[in-house]
Amino acid sequence: MFADFLHWAAIVRHRGFMRPIALLMVLLAVIGCGQRSGEPDAGQVPSTLRLAEGVPIPVATLAFLNVDSPAGTEVPMMVAEDVVVDGRVAIPLGTLVVGSVAGSKGSILEVHAGEGTLGTDTPFSVRGTAEPDGVLRLDALGEPDALVATWMATDSDRTLLESIVLALESDSVADVLGDPENCARVKDMLDDRGLTNGDAWTKRQTHRDADAFLIEVRNGRWAEASKKQREGLVEALLDFLALASDAGLALDLEDARIPMGKRATVYLNKAIDVPKSSG
Repeated sequence: MFADFLHWAAIVRHRGFMRPIALLMVLLAVIGCGQRSGEPDAGQVPSTLRLAEGVPIPVATLAFLNVDSPAGTEVPMMVAEDVVVDGRVAIPLGTLVVGSVAGSKGSILEVHAGEGTLGTDTPFSVRGTAEPDGVLRLDALGEPDALVATWMATDSDRTLLESIVLALESDSVADVLGDPENCARVKDMLDDRGLTNGDAWTKRQTHRDADAFLIEVRNGRWAEASKKQREGLVEALLDFLALASDAGLALDLEDARIPMGKRATVYLNKAIDVPKSSG
């Protein structure tokens, strides 16, 4: 760089412009040329977040699954909590992940944990264990929440919970919750469980939005399903699925089905760079 300075200074001197202001301009020009093009500024903020291999990702299932489901059956899941890196959301709540059935052992359904997409163009894959090549194991066995078990002993509450399970299977939540009494009771149940989105289920728009989203999931239209996630729906649906999952456990006396809303953890299969705008 100093040689460049001497070269330009000589040119200026030769032309008779050797004045302080000219020297200053030459010096600034040389400094500017000395910075390599494409070399990032030391203070530049990275535009992506690095998400390391093996990062745990909480998910909830979006279908009722028979333990004897044939290999290859799709297993839709939804990210149940924001995955945060350096204080920024890298994988947002509600991101869809689609796995497939690998096999079964007793009450356990084994799942190839699957793939998802962030935004429109950042694919990622997950596995079922922190160790490489692990399958996700979903167990049909389990005890429902104590409150749900108590409600199942009451005829009216049991009927409502059965209706909720059937409604989720047939994308007809709006039909079941069209009854104001059912809406009010579902809100009370969610409130009693300490869940925070009970009020959402008193609104018919939430019922319609849930059905529209679940129809797309059932038909494997993942991009369309993502577009149906209206503001607040994912949080409300996760609370509703927590109730439905416990109801499914209580109703499945043969321990033959994985309930919809079953919580599990999958792990990022390969490190990825996530655009900050995706979170």
